[in-house]
Amino acid sequence: MAGSRALFGLERVWLVADRTGPPFVNQLVVELDGVVAGDALQAAVDRVLPLWPAARARLTGALAWTRWTGDGAPARVIGPVPIAVDRGPVPYELCRRDPHSGPLVEWVFGPRAGGGSVLVLRTHHAAFDGRAAWSLAEDLGAALRGEPVRGARFD
Repeated sequence: MAGSRALFGLERVWLVADRTGPPFVNQLVVELDGVVAGDALQAAVDRVLPLWPAARARLTGALAWTRWTGDGAPARVIGPVPIAVDRGPVPYELCRRDPHSGPLVEWVFGPRAGGGSVLVLRTHHAAFDGRAAWSLAEDLGAALRGEPVRGARFD
């Protein structure tokens, strides 16, 4: 079985908030100088994912027995799509991440006006806070540059 861990109290709050309000999804926008091809991005994501089991997390159990289990749907790559970094919302921003079936992580990419690319990392807030999302983005950047990836523990 993949790693798992108990659900923290604050994560429960974010899950309830996600059901009652707008999608509680972190969106980290990275503007890149170079152009990222979809196959290169997918290869980098495939290299990072084994070291980030939380990126495949899904909820199992109920009530006090609810757990994150690292055997959910893998992160997905979407694009190229038009991305406007100066205004919103755009369709990909309005999509919830389903904590029971996943994926909890997705990468949206597209061309940047004036050259380069834009990469948007979207993570469900209950599974990834801003720091974790930033660390995941840093690891993806390292993988794109051919550098070592640090990864993160899950269980």
